[in-house]
Amino acid sequence: MIVGPNYSSSILPYPVIVRRISPMAAYQYTPLDTSTPTIRVVLKAGPWNLGIQCELRERALIDQPSYETLSYCWGPQTNLKPISLHGCAHHVTVNLEAALRHLRSEDADRVLWVDALCINQQDLEEREKQVEKMYDIYKAATRVVSWIGDATEDSNVAIKLIREFGSFSQNLWKGKYDDVIADIDGTDAGFQARSEILEMLGVSTSTQIWNSLWKFFDRPYWERIWIIQELFADGLLDKSRGIIMCGKAIVERVWYDYTCTTLVTTIMASSSRFQANSFTLDEPMRSLALRGHHPAGITMFQTICGCQYNASRGWRS
Repeated sequence: MIVGPNYSSSILPYPVIVRRISPMAAYQYTPLDTSTPTIRVVLKAGPWNLGIQCELRERALIDQPSYETLSYCWGPQTNLKPISLHGCAHHVTVNLEAALRHLRSEDADRVLWVDALCINQQDLEEREKQVEKMYDIYKAATRVVSWIGDATEDSNVAIKLIREFGSFSQNLWKGKYDDVIADIDGTDAGFQARSEILEMLGVSTSTQIWNSLWKFFDRPYWERIWIIQELFADGLLDKSRGIIMCGKAIVERVWYDYTCTTLVTTIMASSSRFQANSFTLDEPMRSLALRGHHPAGITMFQTICGCQYNASRGWRS
């Protein structure tokens, strides 16, 4: 109650109505339809600087709805940011708020499945049932969006390298460079000639640039155990449908897969020689060896390949 300067707090010339301004009420979830596998999807359009506004809509998986799934790290639960969910207050982690802000379109709603929003986290029974369907939810999506996190000083460099080296690796595995490789294999030209060929094909051999990739692959996203299932459900190599997003930079998941395929093969060779066709990739191994460990992004890809192998034998873990 605001009291004017000429009035005491106990004697007023007219009745005063005191309105208490309460914080926005929290959103109350309604139970999902349990008669058929059902999910909620979310995200309203809006300009960059507007607060995040979301609305939940139920969709039955049997109807084959079109939606994307978000693959991300929740991040610390201690520092939360507010968003609007059906006009009600809802708090999410800083990393999720950043992902939603970067993914939101200014003029069209984006249909996303996000576990922290689309599952009632306070309903243990619903949460358990939705977790059981997690693989099917990611498998049925049009694509999986991998949110690595906000951009860093060299994350755009890493994204560019994944695109270039992934394209190079795809062509390499499909035999498009066999004639070029045959011309230099077994000669004394060594790294200099191979370096020139890589750069001619648009692939950098700069140690600084490769170090940006190792840092990118060491980000927390690649260490989260749930990511294995989410990326495995999205397919592998040419069958993958996803995208990888860091800040505003985007690269197709297929280029990550091909990049890691060549790197893993080179690592397994225990030398700088790509044994399958004797093509030397000197720099990636040099800067990687200096780090003293395999980045989590490469280990993640090896794990996904293991899941693919197990699935091909008729079972899924």
